[in-house]
Amino acid sequence: MRPIRIKMSAFGPYAGLTEIDMSQLGENGLYLITGDTGAGKTTIFDAICYALFGKPSGNNRDDKSFRSKYAEPDTPTEVELTFIHGGKEYRIRRNPLYDRPCKNGKGTTPESAAAELYKPDGSVITKIGSVNSAVVELLGINRDQFSQIAMLAQGDFLKLLLADTDTRKKIFRELFNTKNYSTLQDRLEDKRKEIYGQVMDGKRSVKQYIEGIQVDKDDILSIEVGKAKDDEMMTEDVITLLDDLISRDETLKDNLDNRLNELNDELGKVNENIGAANSLKKAKDDMEAAEKQLEIEKPILASYEERVKAAEENLKERPELIMKIALIEGEIGKYDEADGLVEGIGRLKKDYEESVEKKNKNVESTEKLNSERNALEEELLGIKDSGITLEKLRNERDKADKTLEETKSISDEYKKYCDKLKELKLAHEQYKADNANFIVSNDKFESLEQRFRDGQAGILADTLQEGEPCPVCGSTVHPHKAHKTDDIPTKEEVDKAKKIAETARQVRDKSSEKASAVKAACETMEKGLLERVEEKFRVNSLEGLQDVLSDAKKKNEELINDINNKIQREERNHKRKESIEKRIPEINRKTDKYKEDAEKLNGEIASTDTSIKEKEKQLADIKKNLMYENKNVASTEKDKLNKKVEELQESYNRTKEEYDKKKEKVSGLKSTVDALKGQIEKAKVFDLEVETEKLKALNQERGKCIESKGAVDTRISTNKDIRINIERQAKNIAEIERKLQWVQALSDTAKGSITGKEKIMLETYIQTTYFDRIIRRANLRLFTMSNGQYELIRLKEAEDKKGQSGLDLGVIDHYNGSERSVKTLSGGESFLASLSLALGLSDEVQASAGGIKVETMFVDEGFGSLDSDTLDMAYKALINLTEGNKLVGIISHVSELKNKIDRQIVVTKEKSGGSKAEIRA
Repeated sequence: MRPIRIKMSAFGPYAGLTEIDMSQLGENGLYLITGDTGAGKTTIFDAICYALFGKPSGNNRDDKSFRSKYAEPDTPTEVELTFIHGGKEYRIRRNPLYDRPCKNGKGTTPESAAAELYKPDGSVITKIGSVNSAVVELLGINRDQFSQIAMLAQGDFLKLLLADTDTRKKIFRELFNTKNYSTLQDRLEDKRKEIYGQVMDGKRSVKQYIEGIQVDKDDILSIEVGKAKDDEMMTEDVITLLDDLISRDETLKDNLDNRLNELNDELGKVNENIGAANSLKKAKDDMEAAEKQLEIEKPILASYEERVKAAEENLKERPELIMKIALIEGEIGKYDEADGLVEGIGRLKKDYEESVEKKNKNVESTEKLNSERNALEEELLGIKDSGITLEKLRNERDKADKTLEETKSISDEYKKYCDKLKELKLAHEQYKADNANFIVSNDKFESLEQRFRDGQAGILADTLQEGEPCPVCGSTVHPHKAHKTDDIPTKEEVDKAKKIAETARQVRDKSSEKASAVKAACETMEKGLLERVEEKFRVNSLEGLQDVLSDAKKKNEELINDINNKIQREERNHKRKESIEKRIPEINRKTDKYKEDAEKLNGEIASTDTSIKEKEKQLADIKKNLMYENKNVASTEKDKLNKKVEELQESYNRTKEEYDKKKEKVSGLKSTVDALKGQIEKAKVFDLEVETEKLKALNQERGKCIESKGAVDTRISTNKDIRINIERQAKNIAEIERKLQWVQALSDTAKGSITGKEKIMLETYIQTTYFDRIIRRANLRLFTMSNGQYELIRLKEAEDKKGQSGLDLGVIDHYNGSERSVKTLSGGESFLASLSLALGLSDEVQASAGGIKVETMFVDEGFGSLDSDTLDMAYKALINLTEGNKLVGIISHVSELKNKIDRQIVVTKEKSGGSKAEIRA
């Protein structure tokens, strides 16, 4: 790829349209890009990179800041590049996102970013994404690769020369995409840590199981168990120990089971003997008690028999009482009927009184409603047109509100306009102050610079000898030599003054831009405001506008207040009208209803009066034939008779029941005495005390036996579970440890941490292949630049002997045969070595990108610190770099290069602001 023409419009420091016809520089060789510091030399490469890839060459530059601050508002910001690739001509145009003036002249609007690629066949590719893809596909490299191949940036090659292994590893990771190898290293280490954790977890688990082993404290194997818990025993031996413990406990368990069976048999016999002895004793005690009780119960039974005979005699009175109860029950219904008539008469009288009261209230309510209706009909005549009047008033208020809002809007706009005028005055004053400061600073800088140049000429003139050539013009005759002055400023003083003047100029330019922007805003606001006040108030000037607006606002507010008062009055009238129109029909409905209710009440009153008289006659007829005064008296007498009947029957039943129970009890006592006598005569005799002692001793032994058996069962179950878990865990640990062994080996290899081996990580090892090729390519140039003295080599070990190695750089000095670090080179030697390394890196990146050839290269600065001999060697190396139709541009202001290189792009700053570039070939 070889650029042949580039156009920059309002781009960076280039305010207007700047066109550079690079075809004038030829197809190969060196050319120089020179000019003032900060004028925009590197911007030319930025423009090429931006045109191709849509981004500047460096990561510290922002494509959004490409808009030139010196450009006129109407000048578009864009870059157009014409280049040759594969023998064919292509053209690409791009513009970034920036603000441009609106077409109607009011304010600004964003201009969207765009790109176009014109191909040799006449077709055009548009849209930023499509153009980006097409350029990468055409050139075969991306923006980062292009920047590394085509631009050797100031300071970057020295940084690469002096970097350590870790720093170079990061640089090569991005250039040669070796991140995956670093990721593999990290993943292997993470896997090793994970598996190691599993092994340690397993061992901790086994330790926990061993802690749970159970053994009888008196067992001789308890000593061995203690050793196991103190980590003094191998896992296999622990399993064997568990087998011994389980075997011994199982034997003990069998012995305990046999003894338990024997004890249970013996306990059964003793319990039988004790039961027989207890039974005999109880039989004797029970027989004695039964005989005593029998003697007590016989006389009681005789008294109960006499009481039964008396109760039977009293019971003969019961039939006569039952007959009296029946007579009373026959009259009970008559009492209920009389009570029902009394209750009914009471209800009818109450209904009669309520109906009379309702009739009186009905008459009173009807009279009130008729009076209310007459008053409402008279009131309605006075407010019947309130709705029409209200609608008219609301329309008037809406119109007045709209006028007031418009007046307020114009007043707000006028206030903003006045504030903007104040801002404009301040901006003008600031610009005047900043411009005065710039003039003073710039005059001081130009005065110092002139004195510095005159002084340099005087110093040079002192060294001129007649007959010897001038180092500037070459003449051997010196008729008018410059005179040396005493007050020559230093270069540092000149540079400091220049920096101050440049800062003052930038401040002055910003003040100018701000004042222009505020002025444009004021003019726009004034035009819009005049249009509105002329239409609204028929005035064609803003003078006195505040008084006009205040007067209009006051009148509108007074009018609105008056209308609102009228609206409130009419709203009350309209609401009252609606209320009356609803109320009159309600009154009519109610009076009709009261009339209908009055007729019904008259009928109900007459009917109720007749019913009362009939029921009072029926009640008098019933009361003449009743035995008692009322139902309560009759019921009380009936209850007394029923109670007496029940008491007679209950007394007999209770007495008879007590007699039967006592008779049954005496009979039972006789039978018990006879039965116990027979049992005592047949019973076998045992000593209860002796048998009880035997039982106590056997139970104690049996309890201890059961307790021992429970402990043995627990130990067997626990130890069996522990054995299974330890055996299973031991197998798992063994498998995981085998896996850990080979993962550890892989991780150590990838990290470069194998004992006794060179400390090179996997990613670094891959990168050494690229680095060796870069060094071979760099040495082709360094050998020429250093007159065969120096050769770069890759060191096998890190300089500190502890860190990672593989990408450390050294140098062989062929003049004395020594091998040392590149950090020991002098300043000029370091520059040559770093330039060679950067060129070698550029060649390798091109090769890694598929052998892509970029026919144009830029070398940015770095030559100012070189002596003439070192500069000459670097110049020769760059000349060799141009072989094969490669065009190399050197960005520098070194005077010796200006003399050596005829083809130049000269960039200068203009006094009006901005920069310009021209080709001098």
